[in-house]
Amino acid sequence: MILFKNKHGEIRAGWALALIMAIYYASWFCVAELTQAIASLAVKIGGSPDLGNQILAAVFGTALFRVLAGALMIGLLWLMFKLVYNRPFVQIGLYKAGFLKQMGFGLLFGIAVASLVVLILLAVGAAQLTELNLANIFTPAVWNVFVIFLSVGIYEEILTRGAMMTVLKTTRNKWLIVLVPSAIFGLIHLFNHNIALLPVINIALFGVLFSYLFAKTGRLWAPIGLHITWNLFTGIIYGMPVSGSSFASLAIIELTGSKWLTGGAFGVEGGVLCTLVVVLGLAYVHFFVKQAEGFWGFDSGLPLVRGGGND
Repeated sequence: MILFKNKHGEIRAGWALALIMAIYYASWFCVAELTQAIASLAVKIGGSPDLGNQILAAVFGTALFRVLAGALMIGLLWLMFKLVYNRPFVQIGLYKAGFLKQMGFGLLFGIAVASLVVLILLAVGAAQLTELNLANIFTPAVWNVFVIFLSVGIYEEILTRGAMMTVLKTTRNKWLIVLVPSAIFGLIHLFNHNIALLPVINIALFGVLFSYLFAKTGRLWAPIGLHITWNLFTGIIYGMPVSGSSFASLAIIELTGSKWLTGGAFGVEGGVLCTLVVVLGLAYVHFFVKQAEGFWGFDSGLPLVRGGGND
């Protein structure tokens, strides 16, 4: 049993992380396979390939795929904490108390960080506004992207901050609790378009910022808010690539400066400027965000034995 449990009788963090990653990939696989099966069945019943193609387009071509996979992922994580740890899922940082205040702060934080990056790029001539069409806000394409970014901000934070950081408490090492999920957060973007080393590092640094904000506020709401509006404003509002992909937007800001500064086709997350802004964000959280009491913390809820600790 020493292979699976540590000296405190807790499930080793490595196994828990492996299970979480299995849930992550299984969620995408299950939704994809189910969609394919439904499309094939529809073709057999209806006799028309067009019907199957319409079903595939309705799922894979819209935000629905991410919403379904994200919902399944969260449901399986809930089941994991119920069966493996016998603990309420809220203990990963989903406490209701302070929801509006923390979410509002996170949303504003994301807007500020994204806007700061854009203003600097425009000021130094490394970017230029090439198109502005506010009427796009009424188009289905923009709302589809909005739902994508909304769902991504929620399920990625629950996965990498809430679930991973919580199970890593069994290591009793604050550095591991923060750095391991942040590294994983960077690595799961390895298959994005236009990926390179610096974007992976920057996304991992963003993971550290999200993790630190989570640890300071004691709830997931602020990191979720920051994650959502960073993507929304860089993508939908300012019209720049987000993590290697371009989306429908209200404006288009073309990144004309050096790739090392702007991130080029990957978007600002791939440039040195983003690195500097994330470091500034970490400094802001360190000096100006007050440490919360009585919520999620590095040492709260230990030991993570089945049903142990304070619920």
